[in-house]
Amino acid sequence: MQRRIAAISWSRPRPGRLAASCVVFWLAGSIWPAFCVAQPATTAPVDVSTAHAVARTTFGIVSFARWPGDPPQVRLCVIGVTRFAAVLLETRDPARSGGRRVSVRQRAPVDAASDCDALYIGELPDADLRQVSRRIAGRPELTIGERLERCGQGSVFCLDIQLARVDFRVDPEALARSGVRVHPALLQLGRRREARR
Repeated sequence: MQRRIAAISWSRPRPGRLAASCVVFWLAGSIWPAFCVAQPATTAPVDVSTAHAVARTTFGIVSFARWPGDPPQVRLCVIGVTRFAAVLLETRDPARSGGRRVSVRQRAPVDAASDCDALYIGELPDADLRQVSRRIAGRPELTIGERLERCGQGSVFCLDIQLARVDFRVDPEALARSGVRVHPALLQLGRRREARR
């Protein structure tokens, strides 16, 4: 049986699309002032507004997650080769997401479990991805894959990034294994989005 995967989205404001834009500002609007324009370190041109949308979506997801012990600061680690994480990594000082402080750093896959509460996962060889999965097994770890297919490879959330729109999907089975709780409002939004597809 195919697993049910929920999805919600963010898009840049357009006529007739105001509601979708408001959802993201409700999720993560408080962190908008923390960002500045940054040139992504990639081999292919990346739309800066898309990188900002990815950052807002990522911080929005983190703001709706809760870890055991409720740490005052969430350590978000970027691993692998990414296309859209430049704005995340340019957040020098801890950003505030839903009242929670979030620090962002680049890490090697071997360090994924040592000092990270959440992982933003880019392109990784299969062997490295399996190593990461082994290292975080049994730990409360929120995983966000930059590629959509990461939802079938163990990531709790995976992004569907397009030029004018960033969707994300939730893998309920991976969420159940993660040890991290996500606010029901976020999951409900995802189910509503999936029902409209």
